[in-house]
Amino acid sequence: MQVLVCFLVLLVGALASPLADVNERILGGTDVTRGQYPFMISLHYCGRTSCQHACGGALIGYMWIVSAAICLTQVPSTGYYVAIGGIVDLNDTITERQEIRISHAFIAPDFEGGAGPHDLALFKTVTPFELNQYIQPITLLSESETYDGTGDLIGWGSIGGIVSPIMPNTLQQATVPIISYDDCKATLDRLFDNHTFDAEANICAGPLNGVSNACTGDNGTPLIKDNRLIGVVSWLITPCDRVNVPTILTKLSYYRSWILSTASVL
Repeated sequence: MQVLVCFLVLLVGALASPLADVNERILGGTDVTRGQYPFMISLHYCGRTSCQHACGGALIGYMWIVSAAICLTQVPSTGYYVAIGGIVDLNDTITERQEIRISHAFIAPDFEGGAGPHDLALFKTVTPFELNQYIQPITLLSESETYDGTGDLIGWGSIGGIVSPIMPNTLQQATVPIISYDDCKATLDRLFDNHTFDAEANICAGPLNGVSNACTGDNGTPLIKDNRLIGVVSWLITPCDRVNVPTILTKLSYYRSWILSTASVL
């Protein structure tokens, strides 16, 4: 069942865990330059007294952002989200910075919360972004397109530490291999008696050497290949720098029809 979350007054979410537990960011990345990834959005969760980066997202239209459903289900219901685009540094006060409140969000059908498949959400802003060289939507991978090799993972990622993460303000990028289903399943089978990796709904990314990975705040962080959006970070295994642990992403080609139909509702 599709879930619509409205932000007109409050962010509706389950108080399942503190906001810090939602955050997962990129380890082993390099600094991004302005305009390099103009689709990149920082979703800031705003509580009673302050706002902070909570999740990454990718702009796919004037008012629509793709991110992870867990960003909605594991924060207090007393706050709201703001989408920030046009920046690479979270503290940038440049004129290109655009900050727009989220009005609605849709959670993908069958998402049950936690580390599982279908971890996908669409966020809609109150007003459209003004597109320019620093803010541009990205194209979704089509259902017929295939991918292998490597992709680019982009986010405001932790460069070290889990209990006390080291959070850079500058957007990070890491080129990572896309891991086959068989290799990913074999790796996860060694780590867990049971896991929820879904061959149809998930993508697995590496490398498995502990050098580059999503880490604490990167939920919703996009994975792109050839200027196409192919996935958003769903879940990972901590600590982020462990060897032989992959990053699990939601496969957007599997949800393309749902994304396009949902974005036409409002």
